[in-house]
Amino acid sequence: MDAQKQREELEGICASAFADDSDANRLAWAVACVRSRNFALSESVFACVPFVDMLNHSEAPNAQAGTQEIGSLDNGVLPEGSFQVIATSPIQKGDEITIW
Repeated sequence: MDAQKQREELEGICASAFADDSDANRLAWAVACVRSRNFALSESVFACVPFVDMLNHSEAPNAQAGTQEIGSLDNGVLPEGSFQVIATSPIQKGDEITIW
């Protein structure tokens, strides 16, 4: 979805916040932060993963990030998956964590 369409959708939902441009800009920034950190764990389950955008890419990564299927309980309490960052080689204290 392009930025203008997203802004129009957001304005339709939160019209009162768009009465003041500074409030509108703060709301748009907050929505962008939340949307950029969301990942689909399954077709029906999404998760907000703070700080995942701080992982850097490398041609020789020391970790991998993504969803891991964990199943669910009979009562549906657990999500169908989880987002994980897993070391693929030893990482020492102070080392940068990188993904592909």
